[in-house]
Amino acid sequence: MISKLADVMSELIEKAKIGKMHVYTFIAVSMGFFIWGMLSTFAPISTLISKFIPSTMYVFVLSVPLVFALIGNFLMGFIADKIGRKMAFIITMLSYGVGVFLFIISENLAVLMASLFLTQFGVGGEEPALLALLSENMPVRYRGAILGIMPNFANIGAAVASGIAILTQGAFYPTKVAIGVTAFIAIVILVFSRLSMPESVRWLEIKGKTEEAKKYASSVKAADEKLEEALPTASLRFRFAFLAIIGISQFLSFGLMAYILGPAEFPSLTAQILFVANIGASVAGFIGAYIVNGISRKKYILFSFLGGLITMFLILPFASTESLALFYALLFLNMTFSEFAWISRTVLEPELFPTGLRAGLIGVIRTITYGTYIASIYITFNFTVSQYIYYNIGLWLLGFFGALMWYFRGFDTNKKSLKSLDKI
Repeated sequence: MISKLADVMSELIEKAKIGKMHVYTFIAVSMGFFIWGMLSTFAPISTLISKFIPSTMYVFVLSVPLVFALIGNFLMGFIADKIGRKMAFIITMLSYGVGVFLFIISENLAVLMASLFLTQFGVGGEEPALLALLSENMPVRYRGAILGIMPNFANIGAAVASGIAILTQGAFYPTKVAIGVTAFIAIVILVFSRLSMPESVRWLEIKGKTEEAKKYASSVKAADEKLEEALPTASLRFRFAFLAIIGISQFLSFGLMAYILGPAEFPSLTAQILFVANIGASVAGFIGAYIVNGISRKKYILFSFLGGLITMFLILPFASTESLALFYALLFLNMTFSEFAWISRTVLEPELFPTGLRAGLIGVIRTITYGTYIASIYITFNFTVSQYIYYNIGLWLLGFFGALMWYFRGFDTNKKSLKSLDKI
């Protein structure tokens, strides 16, 4: 049972004015997602720049490292619930730090694959803890916007990495060194910011670490406002099923179009497709973060998945290199709605689970999405372009069905306290 003192501290955090601890957390989390974005491009860019990867091994290089992202999500989510968000970050930073070093020095497939395994385990393992920390330590009035805008730094990181590959014209040594050094600089900034940021106050409370929680809570000042509590009318099982459905829809449709379409259908355009897709998502991230904080989550989700479905239908007649400019424009538009849909996931995943299970259940959902994504790479890699687009239309239909589920049976969490989730 959470004590009255814990409730007081939680309320202080939820009503807090923006201060130093929020700035450190903002830098630490944004840089974490920036690195996540950069490292997510390592596999598709490797198929472009590495002469020792034959085309017959593209599917292997693109899919097998994701198994380690899956494992990272599953294990590190529960570990973060057990030992804390900050302690989990030590493991993940070590993993992808070593992985980046191996990427820079890779001269053969074995070393390259080792680097991909370590980087994907690290960044995959960080997702649940990052989202949990943000939902627990940020003021309620800004929570939706912050949960929406933070993951957008992954799109920026991916755009930077693919932009480097375009500028270096896919040359092996310049590309991997430039990307690797950029990632290392980001990791250095990350380490210093994470040493300064606080642990999740809500997590400290439920673990009985009251004195440590008080130390962090005492450093903030509360705004004079009244908070409503979210009323979790849908069961935990229903919430999980809903999040799994929209997770599969969004993650697969984004990943297949942004990261796999190039190597699978247009190998020479891999870097350009990565760049256009992630620029579209990056621009949309700022817009979506503003919208999601201002309207009902139900309406926002429905709008996002309906827009994605419509724009995917629009791409179908132009999915070829014959109308490249138009295809890029429609891809940009589709990635805009994909980012809106991603924001709906990154906001609702931490908002629908109780604190003690939050990171672990987010990790399980992302394990499911990674598993279906890996399977889809194998299923779709030899599709024609039209078949590939139809497959993505099916994914968007699935997400729209999930959005309808939540619209009619879900509950709203926008600018509401999440304390009630821990009491059920």
